[in-house]
Amino acid sequence: MGGGPANGLAERFWEAFRVARHSADPASVEKAIDLGHAVLAAEDVAERRLVLSNLGGLLQTRYHQTGDFEFLQEAVRKVTEAYLLAYESPEDSAGYANNIGMLLHTAFQQNQDRSTLADALDWSRAAVEEEPSTKRAFYLGNLVVALRTAFTVTKDLAPLAEAVEHARAAVECSPDDVLTARSLHFLAVVLRDWSHDTGETGVM
Repeated sequence: MGGGPANGLAERFWEAFRVARHSADPASVEKAIDLGHAVLAAEDVAERRLVLSNLGGLLQTRYHQTGDFEFLQEAVRKVTEAYLLAYESPEDSAGYANNIGMLLHTAFQQNQDRSTLADALDWSRAAVEEEPSTKRAFYLGNLVVALRTAFTVTKDLAPLAEAVEHARAAVECSPDDVLTARSLHFLAVVLRDWSHDTGETGVM
């Protein structure tokens, strides 16, 4: 990085971010958030979308520490802006879409607003539908979790059937044993739900 004011702020932010990420001390997280805001307010910020994305993660951490819903809402806004800046990088935009989906799923758990859950599903699907990604199995698993929540809330079998389909796809494309085990767990859970609610014991 160069020595300009914006870059100087960015260096301080990244250092504060590393400290906050490893300690999660509330004061460290607050400091990193404040520096993130200062960096974004400066002109010609290098790596703006990375700052936005990581600031979103810090805001989510602050939400879990305080229970203040505004932190979570701001996290969604920041990561959405990062997504919009990543339109020429499908691998990155898929990651941002996945993160937005997870943030909105967390938001739904607090506000119980079904439109929030619908938005979470849309973003999680967007992550899966981006160009082929090495993290596709992980994104599919997160979509399965959101779909299972939709089934639990609505008792509509359609999202559960979709969850089974995506859980199977996650198993098929898992690149390692860890993700395969995760995907198999999700598949077992949704198949159990399907059997319980339909009485069908065979595999769909």
